[in-house]
Amino acid sequence: MLKLKRIPVFHATYPLVYIHENCADIPAHGLKSNIKVQLHGALRPFYGTAVVTSSEQIVRPDEIGVSQPAFSDLNMPEGSLLSLMPAPAPASLDSIRRKISGDILTHKEQEKIIEDIASNAYSDLEIAGFLVANASFYSPQEVLSLTQALLETFQPFPLENKDDIIVDSYSVGGLLGNRTDPIVLAIILAAGMMMPKFSNYAVTSYSSTVDVMSTFCAVDLSEKDIRRVIDANKGCLVSSANFRFSAANNRLIGVERGLGINTFPQIVSSTLAARKALGVTHVLVDIPVGPFCKVKTMTEALHLKKLFEYVADSLGIVLNIALTDGTEPVGNGIGPVLEARDVMNVLRCSADAPEDLREKSLFIAGRILEFNPAVKGGEGYRQAQHLLGTGKALEAFTKIIFDQGKVSAEALAPLCREVLAPKDGIVGGFDAAHLQKIALATGAPRDKGSGLDLIAKSGEEVQTGDLLYRIYAQNPNSFAFANGLAEGDSGVSILPPSA
Repeated sequence: MLKLKRIPVFHATYPLVYIHENCADIPAHGLKSNIKVQLHGALRPFYGTAVVTSSEQIVRPDEIGVSQPAFSDLNMPEGSLLSLMPAPAPASLDSIRRKISGDILTHKEQEKIIEDIASNAYSDLEIAGFLVANASFYSPQEVLSLTQALLETFQPFPLENKDDIIVDSYSVGGLLGNRTDPIVLAIILAAGMMMPKFSNYAVTSYSSTVDVMSTFCAVDLSEKDIRRVIDANKGCLVSSANFRFSAANNRLIGVERGLGINTFPQIVSSTLAARKALGVTHVLVDIPVGPFCKVKTMTEALHLKKLFEYVADSLGIVLNIALTDGTEPVGNGIGPVLEARDVMNVLRCSADAPEDLREKSLFIAGRILEFNPAVKGGEGYRQAQHLLGTGKALEAFTKIIFDQGKVSAEALAPLCREVLAPKDGIVGGFDAAHLQKIALATGAPRDKGSGLDLIAKSGEEVQTGDLLYRIYAQNPNSFAFANGLAEGDSGVSILPPSA
């Protein structure tokens, strides 16, 4: 038996188990790093990935170390005795092999796979096999089964609402900027509808909704504080990091991000299972369509739309799908502080507010307002305009900021470079993938004030030396790296001037 030790290393996707190379339970020649191991002695078998070390400062031969937050999941004090053994391959892997061969999985098979993923019985490689097999071929019934299986792994966060309507919105993503969520939330709360929003911090992107919100107020709230904010406002915009609503969902998303893929079954199942667990009754799904978006063609968009509709209907969720233009960035800022500036300019009805961000936010908010049976079709947009124009949306947003805990304003990064047009012509478009690389190189979202400020718009005529966008960075090395990427390719195409 080995003594349990907490290792202060945070690994969000799967537990790490630290074992000394002279571990008494398993001879050194039978143990290697990265193999799966199983711990016994807790309420249930616990799976993890082995990290073999020669340092007794990490673990001694009679100890076994577990990373955070897995140590908390074990719910055992340090010094507790556990036994260790190599983990057997989960039996549900046979179902994945069948799926790879082209078979359709039953509901019970999907349940068992998700159960094993939730318990960390799967390696990232095995999860990748499941994701890729699902993306290659799937039936609507399989996606529904996957969603229902995921739903079983979510920790419920039930919300009370006398009106029986709880709304939310979700964008499939891939579009530069597009920070509509805070604006939409403000409009919907000003209308008196209930809209709780939980969001993840950006991992492989330059920003996320919660990264932007964190420039205004606290977002890492306890369950008690979240309920307090919702009771006072009928909504919130907070981080889901403290809740780990579904270990299985987190693993699936983490592996997808690592592979750089976005599979339709996972998009649908993750989105709808999470909202069903929160008690959301009505969802607006924005599907941007464009060459650099997750959904690249209208054919793909229509297929995804039907998949969303089938699963949502089976779960009893009222759904509205918006197919939107994903060929151009929405808004000017790319990075938390710059996007927050755009959000506030729209809410304040400033003259320099990005018109595209304003219009898309009004469009989405209008569609959500029409979930209310008392709002006629086509009236939602007008009501959204009114709530924004009269300042009621800004008032609702300001109250949320103070109730969640206002923070000091984040400054724009001090290092700045202007990227200029290399020739006369017309702005033809934006390479979103390359601009995202430049934005990430600036240090965003870690450095909240870093990122890009887009000035030029598609279709505009520019002269040599006209400003296309600005690069902002906090760190000199990040600044130099971002400048280097922009020097080779600005990410903005300039077409020959019109005759």
